[in-house]
Amino acid sequence: MAQVESVPKRIHDLRKKHLCEGSFSPTASILTQLARGMAFNKLHYSQPNIHWPEDEQTIYYLGEPIELGRIGNMCHTLMQELQEATKELTFEANMPSIDLGGIVDCLRRDSG
Repeated sequence: MAQVESVPKRIHDLRKKHLCEGSFSPTASILTQLARGMAFNKLHYSQPNIHWPEDEQTIYYLGEPIELGRIGNMCHTLMQELQEATKELTFEANMPSIDLGGIVDCLRRDSG
């Protein structure tokens, strides 16, 4: 693990780079932005910016076609970037492996 002169300074620098509004919680920032977006959408109507044609192979975003096959490549690249950011944010510490199959969404759990 690389030596860090000041852990609080390093955390503050990373927080300023990756989080919004001075919050130490990404969730708080995301929820604030979602709430603002919902309030804005109630006041202002606009045409949808995504169109799904019948062929289900392409979507149109702002009138520009996007091949769905390219989205997989984008997701793989994004995952690599997220893994690199996680290493930076955890000071390159080993992270535990989490079995996502064991996570239960209590809102979607079958009641019967």
